[in-house]
Amino acid sequence: MRLPERPGLMLTNRHPSVRRPALLWLFLLLLPGLACSLSGGQQGNTPLPLPTELAAAPLPDGSQPGGLAATFISVNSSAGAQDGRCHKLLRFYSDGLVLYSSSCFSAGAPAASLESEVARWFKRENPNIARGDYALLGQRLWLRIVSHDPIHETTYLRLFQGEYCDQELVLQEPALLTYAGVPSDVTQPVLEYALLGGAMPEAAASPCHVAGFRFLWRAYITLAESEAAYRIQTDVGQPCSLRYTAPDGTVWPAAGPAEITADSEGICAWRWPVGNVPGQGIVTIVIDEINQDFVINIQ
Repeated sequence: MRLPERPGLMLTNRHPSVRRPALLWLFLLLLPGLACSLSGGQQGNTPLPLPTELAAAPLPDGSQPGGLAATFISVNSSAGAQDGRCHKLLRFYSDGLVLYSSSCFSAGAPAASLESEVARWFKRENPNIARGDYALLGQRLWLRIVSHDPIHETTYLRLFQGEYCDQELVLQEPALLTYAGVPSDVTQPVLEYALLGGAMPEAAASPCHVAGFRFLWRAYITLAESEAAYRIQTDVGQPCSLRYTAPDGTVWPAAGPAEITADSEGICAWRWPVGNVPGQGIVTIVIDEINQDFVINIQ
């Protein structure tokens, strides 16, 4: 397997007056923190807690922990330094442990060399890697990943869900990522992973599909006593539903989620009243058994 090459971003020095030695020392100073943030773990030799230690919501009824023994790499990537590409990584252990990280590699690197490089550090003995547990129900898959934010010194839980099949995973990524408190969209929260090492169960040979979507319009801040709007693009004919919970707990629509069908361009759109109470509302979108929660600020 050779991962697809994608055009990267050119990094330029926007301040020519800064001398290279100073930049080098700055890079060396920040390197440990950068490595930590990429792995999602924490510095030092103290392992992150597991989801069961954080009183996390239980995994779905009927699901079974463990059962996979393989490493996966995201098919899509983001631009890294020079010609590098940054991928997300998942490693499953048969006893129910799962590791989660990000790392950058040379663009177009063959799978064999990536597998060897990743295996050296992406393992359960490394305490600086985000980890959690997972469970299976048929081909459905749920992950609870514990990550550490070194900027705010906060440990938090992230829930992934999706399915696995022959040589790949399709997972819902968390709807919102933050860096220094600034929100950053995950515009296509359903992400594909390819098998990097290990083997999949023989029973997982049927096609793998979870409908993805991207935002065409999304309200972040809305005035009280007005309306908010969401507009997404997904598969043509795909059922989409939305539920809004106002800051005071009022739910719209009261009769249940507002379900519609994506039109001939794959578009689902909603407009709804946000109520008259300031605070944070929650918008829940459900597509193809995947549900995502989004925060909307009412002012």
